[in-house]
Amino acid sequence: MGNQQHLDWLKEGVSSWNNRRQQTPFSPELEDADISAAIGVHARTDLRQVTGDLRGINLSNANLKNAILRDTDLTGSHFYSTDLTRADLIGSQFDDSTFVDARLIRADLNSASLQRTRFWLSYLDNAILVGANATSAEFWECSLKRAHLYSTNLRDTRFIRSDPWEANLFWNPNQDTVNTATLNIHTIKGINDLLTVVRDLRAVYSGDTTLYFRGESREFDELKPSVMRNPQQDMPPLKLFEAEMLTDLLTRQPDAFNGLDSTLSQWVMAQHHRLQTRLLDITRNPLVALFFASNDHQTADGRLHVFAVPKSVIKPFNSDQVDLIVNFAKLPRAKQNFILGKTEEKTTQDAYPPDADGPHNGQQVFAEAIDHLHAMIRRERPDHREQIDIRDLYRVFIVEPQQIFDRIRAQSGAFLLSAFHERFERSEILKINPETTIYGHHVLNVAAGDKGDIVKDLHSFKVNRETLFPSVDETAEAITQTYLAKFL
Repeated sequence: MGNQQHLDWLKEGVSSWNNRRQQTPFSPELEDADISAAIGVHARTDLRQVTGDLRGINLSNANLKNAILRDTDLTGSHFYSTDLTRADLIGSQFDDSTFVDARLIRADLNSASLQRTRFWLSYLDNAILVGANATSAEFWECSLKRAHLYSTNLRDTRFIRSDPWEANLFWNPNQDTVNTATLNIHTIKGINDLLTVVRDLRAVYSGDTTLYFRGESREFDELKPSVMRNPQQDMPPLKLFEAEMLTDLLTRQPDAFNGLDSTLSQWVMAQHHRLQTRLLDITRNPLVALFFASNDHQTADGRLHVFAVPKSVIKPFNSDQVDLIVNFAKLPRAKQNFILGKTEEKTTQDAYPPDADGPHNGQQVFAEAIDHLHAMIRRERPDHREQIDIRDLYRVFIVEPQQIFDRIRAQSGAFLLSAFHERFERSEILKINPETTIYGHHVLNVAAGDKGDIVKDLHSFKVNRETLFPSVDETAEAITQTYLAKFL
């Protein structure tokens, strides 16, 4: 139990308390104490109202385990090495306060105000911040395992070296998540099999769900965009040079990018010309996906992915989330990792900013990285507000690009896109963010022995290289093959 004398001193007010602590240092023992009742906090009549005043109080080195400190204004207060394990802090105001080496494990900060609050080297495992306002708050080298951050205002919140994806960033259970249905067909031997699968899936999934497809001519071990794959077994993935590669292409071939007024269109153009990017091609047309699963590598089985996607995951080319991620991809890899809140341990064989180990250095590095990101977004969107929701960086989106490229139109193309996730299998995403909104995901096999017949049948439906890759080169090649076939 708490020390009654310490609680009595607290009743005398902040000025008296702080003076006493300065003149006669002591470690407050307030475990299990109902501080709210002691200082006369009464029931709120308005959700935005606080009724107790402890602004600027020094509660460093205090034992506040299981303490009740509700609906109290603690603006500008100090919590150095304070133990707030399982404390009830609902509705209290901690704006501009500082927590250093504090323990807030299982603390309840529901509806608390944490604007510009600094959490350094603190433990918030399983803490509840639902409905809290953490605008411009800073978490530096904090532990956030299973902290409840869904419905928390995280605008412009800075997670520095804190692995924020280990928290519950999204609502659980998420009603928008699409559970994967059971299919009777797992191997596609022809067009009829695929059409049967599509009919079955449309019967199972609701009208708010859109089907997208991806065909791979051989079975990749992982569902990754090209820039995340290792080009060779003994080489690192080119994600380390993602931004630099686009810059080099823009520098060497500026005319090819004339008239492209968005960063997304630049990435799409770059991918169109075979630059490795974080865009993962998908299509709304199942026959197009079947073509790509069957066209090459005749001796290897193909793979066909089907995604049943909820509306909230599908974003237009000009959405805020898409602008954020495609400009994020133009940052140097080290800055990307720092904005994502990764620690050095999570960036083995990856890039990380030098000299970013202390809180002040970390603040500067983070500020430079985020300013760089905002500046790039403002180039195409001058009205961009310099606040982002960190959760958008940990989600996966389907992007519907502008139909300004012949190939995109011909292939009914779209893309899977994420700032954080490097693999797009449903299971891999849920392994990291179990509560995130996600699609149903089916993986079908296309047997190598059936590929040749499938390609011939698709040609009858005008699904071939000439139609999917509209260009003079492809048309000329198609004509050549037609005449060669006369002699085969």
